[in-house]
Amino acid sequence: MDDYISLYIYAWDKEKQDIKLFLYKKDNQFKVPRCKVSESKKYPKNSTAVIANKSTTNDSKVSLPNNDIPDKVRESNWNFAVDELYNKITNNEVKRSSAELIDLLRVYSCYKRGYYYHASFAIQVQVNALDKLHSKPENFVIHHKNLKTKSLERYQIHLTVERLYKLVEANNSKKNGGGENVPGATFHEITPQFAFSEETKYSSVVSSPALFEALGYSQQDKDSLYEEFIRLSFPFKSLIFPDIKPLIMELGYNGRESDIFRAFDEHHSGELDIHQFILSLMAMDPMTQHGQGPGEFRCRHIFRYYDEDSDGFLDEKEILRMVKDIADLLKQNLSEEKLKINVQNALKVFGVNPSEKVPMINFLTSVGSLRFRGTSLLFRATENSSFRDECCWNSSGYTLAEHAVMVRRSGAISNTLNLLDMERAGEVGNTGLETLYENEVLQVTPTDAAPSHYKKHKVKKQYSAQAFNLNSLPNEILNALRYFEHEIPGSKSAMDWGAVDKAKLVKYIFAICDSVKDILESEPRLLNITSPCYVLGDLHGNLRDLICFEKALWRLGPHLTPANFLFLGDYVDRGNYGVEIFCIHGGVPNLNGSLATINQIPCPLPQPEKESQLAWQMMWNDPVDSNTVTEELKKQLATNHGFADNVRRQTAYVFNEEAFDRFLKANNLTHVIRAHEVKQAGFEIQQRGRLMTVFSSSQYCGLNNEAACVLIHDMRIRNKH
Repeated sequence: MDDYISLYIYAWDKEKQDIKLFLYKKDNQFKVPRCKVSESKKYPKNSTAVIANKSTTNDSKVSLPNNDIPDKVRESNWNFAVDELYNKITNNEVKRSSAELIDLLRVYSCYKRGYYYHASFAIQVQVNALDKLHSKPENFVIHHKNLKTKSLERYQIHLTVERLYKLVEANNSKKNGGGENVPGATFHEITPQFAFSEETKYSSVVSSPALFEALGYSQQDKDSLYEEFIRLSFPFKSLIFPDIKPLIMELGYNGRESDIFRAFDEHHSGELDIHQFILSLMAMDPMTQHGQGPGEFRCRHIFRYYDEDSDGFLDEKEILRMVKDIADLLKQNLSEEKLKINVQNALKVFGVNPSEKVPMINFLTSVGSLRFRGTSLLFRATENSSFRDECCWNSSGYTLAEHAVMVRRSGAISNTLNLLDMERAGEVGNTGLETLYENEVLQVTPTDAAPSHYKKHKVKKQYSAQAFNLNSLPNEILNALRYFEHEIPGSKSAMDWGAVDKAKLVKYIFAICDSVKDILESEPRLLNITSPCYVLGDLHGNLRDLICFEKALWRLGPHLTPANFLFLGDYVDRGNYGVEIFCIHGGVPNLNGSLATINQIPCPLPQPEKESQLAWQMMWNDPVDSNTVTEELKKQLATNHGFADNVRRQTAYVFNEEAFDRFLKANNLTHVIRAHEVKQAGFEIQQRGRLMTVFSSSQYCGLNNEAACVLIHDMRIRNKH
């Protein structure tokens, strides 16, 4: 990757007591001439440019190296690049002073393991010579005092011009016997330590280190976020909308790019620093929780996303857009009238009159108190986006894997070693991985745009490091299952958890299930799988057999086995370690077919009684009350295979034990849990212990009933009330 130089050509206007600058205008923005300084280009050694002032000041907490920067900016290729750019602008017809370094940006690259530089130089010319440069329509000569900040490409240009003005003014005052000594150049540095320091204040409502840990961001993930910012922003230290627009589109917001940028731009400056960039991407992460601190900073982003005029308030039109987005995400096809009603209800929840706007504090309070729902769905990177995808580097032929694996005689992995770390420690020879990082990852495109670190610019998760991390969640679960299977004399029997933290175990299992769910939902219906491939049929909760397969086929883990594994379903139903419980609101329906028929119920369903008898029965059917059985009811039950008219409700049906048994057997179920009926104790058990009714609202409609819930855990169904 190449370094950059920018060139500030100026003159001192004694009459105006101000400096005049040469700039060019593109896309309605004033820009400073700049060019790349390619290390591969052979510049002549007799360059005429001289860096007159190498004194620097540091506007960051990083100390300025004594030798590195002066040597770097005084190299002949830098000098010649200044000459080349200046001569291109002036046709070598304007006399000039020596080039003076006035600003230096140094950026560290994790992948290069080195620095990139952007040096800004100033060259003074005579006023009449400067005016001659205003020969092309895109060229401008303008006084610094007439230069508006918003018209500049970056705010950093404004700061540099201000500093240049102070330098010239101070030098002129010094010549006249007064003035103060202003150092010649400012120094800025961007490093991972600066970006992720615990001292860095990301937000007043959330701790950044805690958030990284909660989201499971590895060091590689953070490096990828950091490198993505560098890739998009260099040779500057901030991002503007055109820089980040392609990434926003990849995150699933094509057509709403400016709204996302507004949400990112907390200070309405039109630019994003590295902290705003990282924080905002974390706010969009689908895994970021929507409660407490993370929830509040997410809601602040959501508010700015819908605040189209950036006035700090949400008006009725902006709230309508939010309400509609929530409805769409919930797959609710609401009419315009219904949306208007929801907007008016929202205004009441936010505590304002219909004609008033909603301030941010009202919005945050209403969401935080759970009075306004649905915001957890908003401002998320879409499921098919590349938010944290695996790194995708194109290659041809075979490549060397990045890890070595140490295996015990038992076949278990004892440790994994990173080959690049081993090479740097002198434990192995030249692996070529260092070159891979520099040449493959840091390949530069020959354009004037910001150079690319990747062949594909995405925020990436390093799969290899995760797969071989013995402390990762998937590998910890595998170790836990092996522990479950083994007998430990005097401590636990085989196929038993023993004295482990069951709550933490359940949390891990849920996390794995959520990850698997995301994978399965993103897969196509028809999978193309290469051979070799192991195909496994029904498991039905038979964990013992699954462990036998694991020992025989993928003892070292699937990522070290040269084959694919295809499971054909029926993982946990039945079997010694499986259970099937069907939960429904009303009662079992008179179903012609399997439970899969339920998937055919239309959605949405505004008139269920007319549009789907199956759905209506599932909502309104009840088990027969043995105390109310009449002769007429017995006849109906016998004639209709255990179903009869539900006289008490004047709609749907009641069902007896015969119909219930048939439903369980036809669908391979063991139990049914339903609601729909008030019970004195909050629950009732029927049908020989296989049907449980639970009601969770106490003192319902003035009654003296209890409330209850059901816990399904450890192969048992427990009621709590």
